[in-house]
Order: sequence, then C-alpha cells, then structure tokens
Amino acid sequence: MASRTEFLAWAHSLQTKSYYEILGVATDAMPEAIQEAFHAFALRCHPDQFVDDGADVVRAAADVFKRGVEAYEILTQAGFGFRRNLAAGAASAMLIESVRKFRLALATPTELAAGLELGPEYVDMVEEGVVAAQYISNWQLRPAEAVLLVPAYTFLMMSRPVRVQFWLDAGSSAWHERIFQPLTHPYVLQRGWPPGAVWTDEDEVRARDEALSRLILGLSRRCRERVYLAYCGLNERGYEQQGPLLRAVQRLLRLHSEAAQ
Repeated sequence: MASRTEFLAWAHSLQTKSYYEILGVATDAMPEAIQEAFHAFALRCHPDQFVDDGADVVRAAADVFKRGVEAYEILTQAGFGFRRNLAAGAASAMLIESVRKFRLALATPTELAAGLELGPEYVDMVEEGVVAAQYISNWQLRPAEAVLLVPAYTFLMMSRPVRVQFWLDAGSSAWHERIFQPLTHPYVLQRGWPPGAVWTDEDEVRARDEALSRLILGLSRRCRERVYLAYCGLNERGYEQQGPLLRAVQRLLRLHSEAAQ
C-alpha cells in the first residue's frame, strides 16, 4: 500500500489522464483485459479501505474510484474505439476536432467556460455549405522529404514548422498587397476604427508594411534551417520588378555586409 502522500499525489495526477491511462490498459485492449484491469483498480482504490487515513484521503479515493468506474463503463461499451472500423474512427476524430475548433473560433472564453452549446449552429452551417463537411486536419503526418506548395498565408494558418522554405517570386509586389475587400474592409469595419474616419493611401501603405512584416516574421519562425529566395527580374508582363520584400532583403544584406567590414 502506498503512503498517504503518494496516494494523494497519484490521485491528483489522474485528473489529466485518459480513460486508458486511468485503468492502465493499451488503447487496443480488448474488453476482457479492460475488465481485469478495472478489478485490480477497484481493489487498489475503493474508498472503504481508506476510512482510517483521514477524510481527505477518503474523498480522494472516492473521486478516483468514480473516475475508474466511468472509464470502465465507457471503454467497455459495444463498438467503443471503432476497433472494427478504423475509417469511421478517423472520420469521427476529424469531426470532433472540427467542432472543437468551431467553438473556439465563435465563442468567447467566458461562453466556453459556461458551457455554451454551438452544436445546432455547427450542423446548420455544414448543411448550408458554410463549413466543409469533409474536415481535413492540418497536423497529419507527411513523408519526411515531402514538398508542400502553398500560398504564404495558407502556410501560416497551418502553423507547421519545416526544415527549409522557398519564397517564390520574391521581387513581386504581390508580397506587399492584401486581398481586395471593398465590402468587408478588415480595418475600417473593425470595432477600433474611429467613426467617420476616412481610409487614406497613407493608411493603406502602413497596413501593407505591417502585414508584410508580420508575414516575414511568421514564415521565419516556422523555418528550422534556411530560407531560399527565388527571384525573377521580370514579371509576367515583361516589366522589371523590385517589390518591397526584395528591397527589404537587399537592405538587410547590405547592412550585414557593412557590419562585417
């Protein structure tokens, strides 16, 4: 029997463990193994054997035993774990993650803490085509030598670090431009924008500079080793191009060269 302090520490650690970890079984354990593990768990944690160890130990044992019973009831349900249909299990996992991210995106922390229900809204948006019915998770494992070709902002939203990055067409002014949104202006329509203020060219240039700065910083933080810049002196129309990104890199290299001297 573990000491009083060791038992309380162990009981507290179970609060963050999965049902499998609580009973000490593998994720592919069969019902017979789960039942045997639960019997051993019950012999170790039943509150009746802690009546002489203090009220706090008895309460902890009761909570632990309740968690064990809950784990046993869930893990022994018919079909739990999708053991006979792995594809259905993967689809369910993607659906659960999609709903979770939907709640995080639409609900405030206070609403989440209060248990705000967004299930009906999620189903309605899937049926209306607003949310994709086939959710593709962005953390799926890929081959180590795979090449991922995506727009810069799409890569940022994936939040997936890579070993090497190639920034294509670094001389293009497109790196400095934002999506044209005359009806959903991301700055003028935000809550902090002063009522009646006019969006000027100076505001546009400043917003583009800030966006480019955040883009470069975000890409750099997601690169483990090095960045390669692919540059073409002429754009698709045959004109010479010297975009803001290329000029910024040239200034950086010039300052580094001067500092080295």
